[in-house]
Amino acid sequence: MKKLFVENENYIDLFEYPTEVLEMTIKEVYEEIPKIKYPLITIEEINNTEDKNFRNNDGEQVSDLTYQIEIYSRQTTKFQATETVRKIGKIINDYLNNSETYRCLTRIGTPVLLPVTGDKSVMRYVLRYDCKIELNTHTIYQNI
Repeated sequence: MKKLFVENENYIDLFEYPTEVLEMTIKEVYEEIPKIKYPLITIEEINNTEDKNFRNNDGEQVSDLTYQIEIYSRQTTKFQATETVRKIGKIINDYLNNSETYRCLTRIGTPVLLPVTGDKSVMRYVLRYDCKIELNTHTIYQNI
């Protein structure tokens, strides 16, 4: 995910100092909690269930998956946190929609924007995507 942002002009323009791009924190759900630097992006698998329509004598063949991507940003002197999280969300959404590998991930609903409880200077932007994945070939299919 970090590679997506390092050379992305829409992302680099959000910051006053180019080194902030390299310091972005991307935490995977099972990773130990790193020292948080903003912006922060988390990716969490929130659903992984068997699709019973694709089951044979060997058992489960296809899983229904849902992923939640959360983007956090703090106010800066250059940009409002709401503007930053929305721009980062757009970069991620555009990438997923145009990627050969991930374009079958379908966004669920409208992204949610809300302040972090206890720190109103940090905004949280939530995107959810779902898909089906064939377990033997790891092919991703669009959920219909």
